[in-house]
This record gives sequence, C-alpha cells and structure tokens, in this order.
Amino acid sequence: MSKTFLIKLTKWIIIPLAFLFSGVILSFVYFFNSDINPNVISINHSVTSVQDKGGVVSGTFTAQENYLGVVTVRFDKKEQLSGDSIFRIKNVLDDDWYHTATISAEQYYTLPFYSFGFPVIEKSKNQTYQFQIKLLSVDRGLALSRQEPVFVSNYAYPKEILLGNFGLLKDFAQKKIDYYFSTQNYWKVFFVYSLPLLLYLLYILALHRFISDKNKNRFEKIFKNFAKPTIITILVAMAIDIFVIRKYTNSTTSWLTLLWILGVISYRLEAKYSFGFALIFLTFCPFLLVVPMDWVAEKSAIWAYMMLIVGTLQLIFESSPIFQKMTNIKFAQLLGKLIRLNFLIFDRLIKNLLNFFKQIFIKKLPTTFIGLIVFLVKLFLLIIFLYIFFIASFLFMQKLYNFTHL
Repeated sequence: MSKTFLIKLTKWIIIPLAFLFSGVILSFVYFFNSDINPNVISINHSVTSVQDKGGVVSGTFTAQENYLGVVTVRFDKKEQLSGDSIFRIKNVLDDDWYHTATISAEQYYTLPFYSFGFPVIEKSKNQTYQFQIKLLSVDRGLALSRQEPVFVSNYAYPKEILLGNFGLLKDFAQKKIDYYFSTQNYWKVFFVYSLPLLLYLLYILALHRFISDKNKNRFEKIFKNFAKPTIITILVAMAIDIFVIRKYTNSTTSWLTLLWILGVISYRLEAKYSFGFALIFLTFCPFLLVVPMDWVAEKSAIWAYMMLIVGTLQLIFESSPIFQKMTNIKFAQLLGKLIRLNFLIFDRLIKNLLNFFKQIFIKKLPTTFIGLIVFLVKLFLLIIFLYIFFIASFLFMQKLYNFTHL
C-alpha cells in the first residue's frame, strides 16, 4: 500500500470515524453525568394520563416497572404561585390514599418539571395508580404545561437487585438508553459533540479550497508551535474536565492551569495562544446554554476566564522591561531549562508509547484486501484504546483525589 493511499485513508475514513465515535461516547457520558439517580428508570406517559380540570392536576397511569417511587409533572410557569399544595397517590383499587404530602407551590414556578417522591412500591408493575395535586387556596388553581413530556413515572431499583441479576441489569440499561433518546434534547447534545466532525468535514470539503497557500502555511506553523504531546495532553485534560467531569473542583482547575503556564514557559508560546483558547471556550457557552447543557457551559466559561487571566499575564510579562530583565537572571534561566527538560522527557515518553503501539498494531503496510481490513481494525482499536486510556486516567485521578480528601 502506498503512503499516499494511507494518507487518504486516514483523512477520509479514520479521522471522521474517530470524531463520530467520540461524539457518541461523549453524548452517553453527558447523559449519564446529568442523571442524578443512575439506578432510576423513567417512563414518559401520554398527555392523556394527566389533566388539569378546575385547577386540580390529576390523572391515572399504569406502572411499567416495579419499585415505583417518583412521579414527575410539568407545570405551566406563566403565573407565579404561592401557598401550599397537597400531593397524594394511591392504587385505584384502594380506598385510602397511599401517600399524602404538603408541598410549597412556589417550587412549581422555579422548578416546573417537579418530582413528587413517596415510599417506593416494590411490586408496582402493571398496577394502575391515581394521583392528585391541588392548591390549598381556593382563589387560583394549577395548570399543566404544553411542553412534553408532561408526566413521567420513575422506578428506583435497588443497586443490589440490579448488580445481582445480569438479565435485569441488561434490560435496565436498554430502557435507560431508550429514555435518553426519547428526550427532546438528545439530538442537540449529539450535535454539540459532533461539531468537531462537522467542522473537519467542512474544512476538507470546502474551506481548504478557498484558503491560499500562504495562509495554509501560516496555519501549519501555528499548529506546529503548540502541537506537542505534553501541550495536547493538557488540552485534552481540559476538554475532559469540561465535557466529561460534571463535578467542579478548584484543585483540578488550578493544577491544569499551572501545567498550561509551565507549558507556555517551556515552549515559549505567545499570549495569542492563550487568548485563542479562551475565545474557543467562550464561544462554546451560548451554544451549550441553548441545548441546554448548563453545567458544561459553566465549566467552559470557567476555563475561558482562566485562559484570559493567563493570556493577560503573558502580555504584561512580554511588554514589561522589568520582567524581561528578570529572564536574564541565571536562576530564572536555570529554572526555565529545568521545566523544559521535564516537558521534553514527557514528550519523549508519549512518543515512545505511540511507537510501541505502532509496532504492535501496525508492523507493516498491508498489500492485500484482507490485510487492509485487518489494518483498519487494528488502527480503530488503537484509537479506541488511546481514547479510553486518556478518559480512564483522568477519572482515576479524580476519584483518587476525592478519596484522599474525604
């Protein structure tokens, strides 16, 4: 196989598949992180299951699973409510209400998609239940939203039950995924995580034809300036912190910012690179808020702020004669060389690791069709392994930090 064919194969197949795979995985990671209760199955019910006659929200539904413990109702938030309300639920075959609770109606305005919890009903599957929500005050009533889903039932499976029955766990996971795809935001989330693929395809199909050779050379030079294994690792860690890790920790942000500063010092990167990444992170925010992916937008804004700080400090340092003189001090030069040496060592380790996997997965270029298929499978497995390695390493460090700071 010629080198030209390998380049085209990577350009048109391997890279797009890697972007697509990343988009799918990150979408599932986002939904999992956004799920407050991973052991809960949610079932959307038809709008005919609930009504708001006379200002009283009520309805009947048939439980789809066992361990019914929560029902969620979406209220109309056009008018802010006050006072208390009563929520009650029972089996339609029973005379008495199974559970009754008094709840502040103000929450239906601030949290219109409100979840009503009650003691879990272990054997609820195929049973029909009736619920009712009404205000204690008589001068106004409750109204339902027109946005679907209006009514959702939730089933809280005990973890020991799920982990002790593989068949049940498999069915549970399938229904969990089905619910994710039934939400109205799933395609928006996938679209956000597919932007790298779309931008890449847009570039290779159209934009590169309108960019002059001079600008292409300029872009290549800019890319080579920061395309170092250590710098890329830091940027990947930032991206994982934004799009994968929901929990915000000051230590993670501080350490990654410090590593970026050391990388700037080591490779003598100009302030425009910090400002460039700040602009990228800041550009993410409005798109993420529209989806909505609130916690991702918040973390992206935090990193935009940190990059702006680093870039501003770089500008001050680059334009100040006092700071320029400080760089001529022997101690400062020795410290800079020490930092650069550590980064170069890490770069070499990464390159050796990649060469090691290259020798295992890609010993020589294939010359037959079967060899091409084997080559593609090995290359795809290598991409998956490296992707999982980066995410798993970061998650492990996060868990280790949380364990040591209990």
